[in-house]
Formats: sequence, C-alpha cells, structure tokens
Amino acid sequence: GRVGKTSSIGRLEGQTMTLDEMADRQKRQLESLDKLQSSLDAMKRRAGGSAGGTLVGIVSGIFEKAITAAFPSLSAGLEKEKWLKINPTTDAKFGDYQCNSAMMIHKFLKDSGDTSCKAPRDVSVKILECLGQTEVFTKTEIAGPGFINAHLDPQWVAKQFAKILKDGPSAPVADPQNIVVDFSSPNIAKEMHVGHLRSTIIGESICRVLEFCGHKVSRINHVGDWGTQFGMLINHLRTAYPDFNETPPNISDLTGFYKEAKKRFDEDEAFKKAAQLSVVTLQSGDEFSLKCWKTLCDVSRIQFKMVYDRLECAGLVEQGESFYNSRIPPIVKELTDMGLIEASDGAQIIHCGRQIPLMAVKSDGGVGYDSP
Repeated sequence: GRVGKTSSIGRLEGQTMTLDEMADRQKRQLESLDKLQSSLDAMKRRAGGSAGGTLVGIVSGIFEKAITAAFPSLSAGLEKEKWLKINPTTDAKFGDYQCNSAMMIHKFLKDSGDTSCKAPRDVSVKILECLGQTEVFTKTEIAGPGFINAHLDPQWVAKQFAKILKDGPSAPVADPQNIVVDFSSPNIAKEMHVGHLRSTIIGESICRVLEFCGHKVSRINHVGDWGTQFGMLINHLRTAYPDFNETPPNISDLTGFYKEAKKRFDEDEAFKKAAQLSVVTLQSGDEFSLKCWKTLCDVSRIQFKMVYDRLECAGLVEQGESFYNSRIPPIVKELTDMGLIEASDGAQIIHCGRQIPLMAVKSDGGVGYDSP
C-alpha cells in the first residue's frame, strides 16, 4: 500500500481508503467481534444449564440471581451476555470461579446516570450482599478492581460426584432444536470402507449426545445410489444374466459382482459404451433398468443393515442421490428460461466465472453432480 498526500492507503484496482474510512471499518469489525463474543458467551451459558447442569452453569445461576436482585433495572437495559461474566480462575489460589461482571455493570450504571456505585468494587459489594449464604461456596472475596473470587465447597462437590455416580449425568438445559446429521453415506453395490465406518461411528455419537441434550435429531444417510457405476452394473446384469426377469441371479456377493462388471468396463470398449448409455436409460426411467437398480439397492441395504445393527445404529433415513433425479429437469428448465444455460456440442452448460463451466446436462442426455 501507499500513503498519499490525502492520507489514504492503497487498495485494489487503484482505489483508496482514507484513514477515517479505515477507522470506521475497524470500528465495525470490533462491533462484529463483540457480537460474536456475546453469542459465544450465550451458547456457553445455555450449555451450562441451571442447577442440574455443569459447574459453570450452577455458579452462573447463583451470580445471575444475586446480580438481578442487586440491580433490578439491569436485565431490561443490557443484554445478559454483556453483564454475566463467569469464568474459571487461572490460579487455584484465587478460588475456582471468578465473576467479572462488576466493570460492565458499573459502566451501565454510570451511563444511565446512576451514581449509587462510585467504582466497580462497590458493585461487587452489592452483589455479595445479595448473594447470601449458599452451600456451593465456602468463601467469596473481592479482588483487584472488582473481581469476585468464589471458592467451591469440597463437600458440596463430593455430593455432586456421588449423585452423578449413582444417577448418571444430567443433561444441560437447552432450547430443543430440530437438528439434521448427515453421516455414513456408503455407496450402493460396494462394501463399506473404513471412512464410512468412521463417519458412522462419529455421526451416531453426535446424534446420541444431541438427543441426550433434548434435541430432535434426524439421521440422514446420503447413500451413493445413482451415477455411472449403475450403468456398468445394469449392463453387466443385462448381458451376463439375460433371463434376469424370469430367473433373478443370486448376487448376494456384491463385491464380486462389482469386480466382474468393472473388469469388463475397463477391458471391453463396447461394454463401456453400452454402460454409459445405460446410465441415461436409468435416469430416463426405463422399467428394466429401474428393476435392476432396485435389486442392487436392496441387496446393499441388507449388507449395510448388518453393520448398522452391530453398531446399534438405528433410525437412519435414506436420502440418496436418486432423490434428486426427478427434481433436476424443472431446475434445468428454470435456468434455461432465465437465459443462464447455453448449448455446447450437444450439452447444456452454465458459465459461472470459472475456466471450466458447469455441466447442467451432458451431451448424451445424462446428468451429473453439477445438475442438482
């Protein structure tokens, strides 16, 4: 950048930003950071819960009650995330938790014209007066400009541990939400590999934690049940088992079946071309192709279920790639009507500022990942 005669800093494409503009931008960024921090504090408090939640939640609840009793007008004039500041102490000699609310409350009172507290320490004194006796703390003390250090009672802590050992942990208080967890997502006609197992275990663990916290969880399994490999498998089924309709083959060994089809796909050019056309036939709704496809999917589901049952993973809702097949043509038409699609060597493409355009419809009439 450069500093010119008008006190400006260089920007892209020859534009300049004055120092006042830079200061204004920095102010907006700081305001955004402040809002973000407030949101994070609110999330921590929601996660902490009330007396049945975590330690920080219990301590926060005690101080919140004392602060609102000492300063009734505070909650109406200032967001709780700004004045309820409870953190673990950085040094055990200062106790277990520290209430850092006094400084913000003092500023609020001063800005409101309330002169009852001359300094943040006066705010802390009033908070402690309203705190009263509690079995949670053995001692509370004011330190520095107005910090309140709180020492947990070891006997009370021991009782909480005993309760957890007897009854198990209690869920934190939270606003119930509808949460979608997309995990597992294996490919039809293939065995699950370690990546699928890993995401299944992690995803199910996340779901169980969220359900424990009171949320409604939807487990979505975005299986790979559409695409080029099905043209290959359907064509292999059609040519290797021509009496498929009358005598369906036993293809419980999908891995072996897939390897046979892949070998022909790699070595036989005519088979490869026919397989590519079979994809388009499947996507267009051909009855025989759909029957073959359904057979392959059903066999895979049986094998997947064996893994899910062993992992005690239930309630997965399958939402595969095939879900979007019927929804693609209306989208392509809408984009065409908007003038965003153009023809190119028999295909329909969309230029979006990249070197390689998006392929809405391939030259053979098929669709790919760009389409949905």
